[in-house]
Amino acid sequence: MADKGSLDIYAPILARYNRNYELMEELEENWSANTEKLEYQVATKREELENMKDLFKGLRSCEDFISSDSPEAQAYGIAIQALEQEVSSKIAYMNDFEKKARPIMNSIKVQKQANEDEAMQLLEDLVKQDSIKLPDYQNFSVTGGMIKVAETIPSQAVSKYKL
Repeated sequence: MADKGSLDIYAPILARYNRNYELMEELEENWSANTEKLEYQVATKREELENMKDLFKGLRSCEDFISSDSPEAQAYGIAIQALEQEVSSKIAYMNDFEKKARPIMNSIKVQKQANEDEAMQLLEDLVKQDSIKLPDYQNFSVTGGMIKVAETIPSQAVSKYKL
């Protein structure tokens, strides 16, 4: 009976111990995952910091180079000025070209619209004169319909617009 009493006392303690052990294992697993994630983040930030330091050093040396009176810095300044002048002249040339081309392009658009209007007027006149019969668009097929349209246009109208 003493063994049964001990068993009754220690069995709940063992069950609680097993539950606590499992919880501790899960906690350790989560902590190790968080630790690995944190180590990765720290390494990434360290690398970013090193890159920023290198960039800062490069920027500082560029500032020192540009602000110095060395022949190399003077040649660099002259080259930059030449590039600025060349880019400015190219931009001015492009703006001038655009100003000159705009009226020409507008004229082309107007002429194209006039040609389209004249062609539509001719087509309307031919339809009114019953010289041309347009195909039934509901029963129109691309291959057969285009041949029928070509056959209905009078030859004098076609010859006017031949290329």
